[in-house]
Amino acid sequence: MSTIAVPLDKGRLRTLLLWMAGFIAVAVIGGSLTMDLSGFSAADRFIVSHWRMRGLRLYLWFEAGVLVSIVVAIGWSAINTGLAVARGQAASFFGLDASLRARIPAQLGYLLVLLGSALVALGMTTLVLFNSCRYMRIV
Repeated sequence: MSTIAVPLDKGRLRTLLLWMAGFIAVAVIGGSLTMDLSGFSAADRFIVSHWRMRGLRLYLWFEAGVLVSIVVAIGWSAINTGLAVARGQAASFFGLDASLRARIPAQLGYLLVLLGSALVALGMTTLVLFNSCRYMRIV
């Protein structure tokens, strides 16, 4: 079995780190938002003690907006990468060069477009569900 050694330059490394940071941010912000919607988090108590319920509502909407914007950005990047792979153009998967045509079939590009579209739809659905959340009606 042979391996393909491709050196990571600064641009590729930066893109790889941005992807990793995006996935970590989605997990951390999503978990934080889930805890905040319970009504018993330390952040909820701090916000309510300083800025009342209006401040809590703004804080939760800001947190949800950041989460949705990161998810949509990851989805949009997956769509662009998928279209480039499907067209046979040079693309980068998570910062790694995908110009190795023998190893990456064009059908993988369509799968990435589907994944990216699902992430964009998930982001929009998250905002709709967040608006109809019972906790947000109380706040």
